[in-house]
Amino acid sequence: MSYMEPIRAEPSSEDALLDIVLAEELVNITRLLGNLAYDLGSDPETLRRHMKSLQKIDHITQMQLAIAQMLRSREPASERIAAVTLQDMATRLSDMLEKLKAGESLLHIA
Repeated sequence: MSYMEPIRAEPSSEDALLDIVLAEELVNITRLLGNLAYDLGSDPETLRRHMKSLQKIDHITQMQLAIAQMLRSREPASERIAAVTLQDMATRLSDMLEKLKAGESLLHIA
């Protein structure tokens, strides 16, 4: 399934349906962010001055799409994480999941 491919609501629980709605919202946000990056990158001066930042935006959009795909999936958590192609993200997710299973807190203050 493509990250941008629309899906039909099959799960019956409200929580599962919320996951699908959240996934679709992430895809919409990602589309907006991608369009912004494209607009900024179409200006040669902006592209030259901010290439690394634009690449970070691309990485963020890939992460958002991976999260959307995970929210859409009904596979076990380990399989959803294994399907993430961004290794740094997959490692963080695995580590955080293990901490939660061990009873540790993940509270982060930005």
